[in-house]
Amino acid sequence: MGREDRENVTNDLLVVDYTDYVETHPQELVQANGVCFLDAPDNRIGAFCFLNPSHLSFDALNLEGHQAWYTREDGTLARNCECVCRSNRATLGKRWLAFLELKYPKKEEAIPQNMLDALDKFEECINLVLRQEQFQGNEFRIYAIASHPEYAQSQPFGSFVYNQDHLLSLKDKGIALIYGNAVKIDTTEFISLADVPARFKYSRT
Repeated sequence: MGREDRENVTNDLLVVDYTDYVETHPQELVQANGVCFLDAPDNRIGAFCFLNPSHLSFDALNLEGHQAWYTREDGTLARNCECVCRSNRATLGKRWLAFLELKYPKKEEAIPQNMLDALDKFEECINLVLRQEQFQGNEFRIYAIASHPEYAQSQPFGSFVYNQDHLLSLKDKGIALIYGNAVKIDTTEFISLADVPARFKYSRT
């Protein structure tokens, strides 16, 4: 499926952003020019993985198709994350809500700066999205996920952003930061960092 939202996902889900790939491979056909949700890997590009072994229901919302959600009161656009995913539950209680930012650096040395850039986006984007009607009336356990899918996690996120004001602000607001290329959906309330399974691993050529 291309850039459309995905509702009631009950299997694993892969998230990619073809923006940079399209610029460097203009002759190749891809499913979307930007963010895309996939059921199976595209070996040309690294993907972030939502692993769902218990087949719990969740929605995946492509923020590229929801500009109004991250528009400021003065009409200008905030810098948005790629997507937001939220769990579905039939009973009262908190749901998990995950904001995902993907980075595709050309060199591994650029990862720290890329991750700082991701951190810079999170707080405003999260605040604006949570004001929308679709997110009212629910309690959420909020996660901010920063990922560079074409490189293995090389160091703890905190080792290069520990003193950043934005990181401290997120923690103060109860937002959990995850740095990695996959999460496992544990329950309707919790997700956790996971290893990328072999079937989804990206191989650099």
